[in-house]
Amino acid sequence: MENLEVAVVSPYRGPDADDGSPADSGLLEFTRNLVTAMARFARMHVITHRTSARDWNDGPVLVHAAYRRGSWFGPFQVLAWAVRSECRVVHFQHELFAFGNPVCTLLLPLVMSLLRVSGRTVITTIHGVIPLETIDASFVEKNGSRLSPAVARWGWRLLLWLTCVASTAVIVHEESHKRSLRSEYDVRTRIAVIPHGIQPGVPVSVAERDDARTRMHIDPSAEVLLFFGYFAGYKGLDELCDAIPLLLEARPRLHVIVAGEVPARLGESTAVSARVDALAASHRRMHRLGYVPNAEVRRVFATSDVLILPYTSGISASGPFSQAAAHGIPAIVSRRLQQDERDMFAFEPDAAGIVQGVTAFFDDPVAREQAYRHMERVRRERSSDVVAAHTIEAYGR
Repeated sequence: MENLEVAVVSPYRGPDADDGSPADSGLLEFTRNLVTAMARFARMHVITHRTSARDWNDGPVLVHAAYRRGSWFGPFQVLAWAVRSECRVVHFQHELFAFGNPVCTLLLPLVMSLLRVSGRTVITTIHGVIPLETIDASFVEKNGSRLSPAVARWGWRLLLWLTCVASTAVIVHEESHKRSLRSEYDVRTRIAVIPHGIQPGVPVSVAERDDARTRMHIDPSAEVLLFFGYFAGYKGLDELCDAIPLLLEARPRLHVIVAGEVPARLGESTAVSARVDALAASHRRMHRLGYVPNAEVRRVFATSDVLILPYTSGISASGPFSQAAAHGIPAIVSRRLQQDERDMFAFEPDAAGIVQGVTAFFDDPVAREQAYRHMERVRRERSSDVVAAHTIEAYGR
């Protein structure tokens, strides 16, 4: 599309933000990686919240601090900026708390509809498609909500349905999310499936691994299991905490690294973060890292043999999975998250299943080598340039 101008509406890390401080979700880095890759194909703008009194350039991307996050006026400030701009495509990155609170998210379908009336193409990437049957009392509690499960199911279904109806087209990251939108949410809007992009890079070397382990006082010959990411309720950390003592007792060479933090919307601490802290205090081979700044991410992955994703629900695609692929680190995944039949070492998301999956990975060198080759295929098929090109194509289909 020649001379295409695109506005992506998303939270974005400000020009003076401290990379060492956590954000609400991985959406900030996702958007930054996407728009940087897309700048090869179009003139890219980001409409973001006011973390700065000024607009700024982030490399080839123009960033506009246009709306107040958490204000009911915020969605209409997005509308005002987009209508005044030359952007013919407005692309929303949709998460429930991306714009500060659910009320702002509920106003977005109205803003999207008005943008379509103004002649804009409105695209929405939905980062979380929750299977409705998984919204039970436990799910609601783990995600910091006080709603009843029935109200939460009804509200979430209505919100996604309205968002999709108001969009010209919708993007999701997994085929299972598309199926769920069609069957459970009754969405008839055009849906494109485009995976998380993987940043270009070089897989970690043996020398990097040895150096990273030395820094963490881990023997170079140890087995190292990594959990990486925000402590969201659906990511299976409770189940992993149940499994960790069993794994450490059964495998004397195993070290477990838990790297991440509680999302800001859930407060500074949760019951599961307290469990992780207690395990780290009582087990010498359990390593608790907090939020990992971008500059330290490669070192953390270099320390590890394998990433574990014990998700209890396949709500969203895994950003940590893409980061593992970028660094050449294989992953073992919950069957709730399993992405295709080539995924290796899929397990049930409970303590016994986690133990089984970890044991299979470390005890089967042939299958482990296949897992490395699988991640190499993923790196090629989901490179950031490929994903950017598919996203541009989705605008004009």
